[in-house]
Amino acid sequence: MRITDQQSRAAGGRDLNPIDLATLADVGKAWLRHSPDGVLLLSRDGHIAHINTVCLGQMEIEDVSAWLGAKWLGLWPRCERAKLKDALERAGEGQAARVQVSRPSRSSGARTWELLIAQVADTRAASTCEFLVLVRDVTAIQEAQARQAQSRRLESIGRLTGGVAHDFNNLLTVMMSASETLAEDLSGDAEHQNLALVSLEAAERAADLVRRLLAFSRKLPAEAQSIDCGEKISTVSLLMRRTLREDIEFVAQAYRALLYCKADRAELESALLNLCINARDAMPRGGVLELSVEARPLTCSRAGDPAQTYAVFTVRDTGVGMSAAVLERAVEPFFTTKGAIGGSGFGLSTVHGFAGQHSGRLEIASREGVGTTVELMLPVTEEATQAELRFTTPDAAGGGRHVLLVEDDAEVRSQAARTLTGLGYRVTEACDGRDGLRALNLVEDIDLMMTDLRMPNGMNGRELAAMARLLRPSLKVLFTSGYLEEFAPAQPGRTSNFLAKPYRRAQLAASVSAALNRYDAGPAGAGKKRRAHVG
Repeated sequence: MRITDQQSRAAGGRDLNPIDLATLADVGKAWLRHSPDGVLLLSRDGHIAHINTVCLGQMEIEDVSAWLGAKWLGLWPRCERAKLKDALERAGEGQAARVQVSRPSRSSGARTWELLIAQVADTRAASTCEFLVLVRDVTAIQEAQARQAQSRRLESIGRLTGGVAHDFNNLLTVMMSASETLAEDLSGDAEHQNLALVSLEAAERAADLVRRLLAFSRKLPAEAQSIDCGEKISTVSLLMRRTLREDIEFVAQAYRALLYCKADRAELESALLNLCINARDAMPRGGVLELSVEARPLTCSRAGDPAQTYAVFTVRDTGVGMSAAVLERAVEPFFTTKGAIGGSGFGLSTVHGFAGQHSGRLEIASREGVGTTVELMLPVTEEATQAELRFTTPDAAGGGRHVLLVEDDAEVRSQAARTLTGLGYRVTEACDGRDGLRALNLVEDIDLMMTDLRMPNGMNGRELAAMARLLRPSLKVLFTSGYLEEFAPAQPGRTSNFLAKPYRRAQLAASVSAALNRYDAGPAGAGKKRRAHVG
């Protein structure tokens, strides 16, 4: 039964269930012994009169005699003493005071404690203890809150990056298409053609920058492909040289000119940058950072590992190194030696996960005061990297086939229509999903619908495709978007009918040709046109 304040006053302020002093003392001893929190008892003048075993463990106190009888405030860093003194004064006035303070820890840097300080005896009473201090280590809670806040910030950055990338990709699609067309039209004017090619190359570099931003924000779907390892070393080297201090010597070397591995291009670049940045940060006083790749045949050293040749990317530094205890936890998520501000604890764990996803390995060797060597191993593939379409001349001919082009961006639509016409296709343009459905109702011989995924006016590309296939079950569809993350989750394993923006003429030609040639029998009644009402 709960006793109300009114009932308590009616009893004259007396204890309704009086406990004798011996029982109360036993209760206090049991609580001090079994409390999950650290407990301190302080005398009137602020000296430590008692400390329980939990507090001894939390605060890593080995010599109890050095604490018992010591001035409590003097055991804390100077920067925390004013805060603690104020809390004691408030407790002396009869208020329970709660305060958070930090103190260096021998094993894991600074730790944070939450203290609850309360008065346990009136200053006029003949008691040796005046203050009760409850001590709780809240370091882990604060770190978890910091990680959660950082995760939210990264999520916000990711959303912003995705939106900005979409707009940039539309602009770059126009720039690349226009520059490429201009370069072809100026084939007889070498000087001006070169200017067009310079513009095209600049647009390509901008597109690559957008891909890196998307990879950073994890908005870029994984796409394993054959990668020239030496070329990747050159790309990462170019990026790293801009971030290194003058006291760090950077050495990059590819041991074979032609060495290919199969991985996601953006994820591999991100992994190598991550390892190089870790190496840089491990050399606060300068040193040597080496980045290299070589082919290395490896035998089955662990259960389940095949004996094969690996492309071994090595990042070596002459920094502070890691202790055995730190090395053992190096690939754990959230584990970091850089502090709350310096790192998220996801770097090596992400690289380790990337290696596992690509049937590879991550091996780390380190010695304190000597440095660290990290080896990222990925299986070698014999096939040369897919000759990137942007460097080839398309030979796919439209043959008069009819493409319905649905794109809300007028400039992108105009350039794409011009390119498709130049490739020999007939093109019907539509500015949004509803306009596309009208075209399907009116035009009989459409062979392919090429549609943007994200469009205004209440109908996106997927919804348009679903309604279009109600009209024409055998209709071939090619999706395109600057939001690269939109397609992969909805169509796992079917990337042949998706063209990422920005794209070159050769990429457009190959994607349209592949979409038209892909066999899709469709449901019963395929090929018969049906009519649908479009509001």
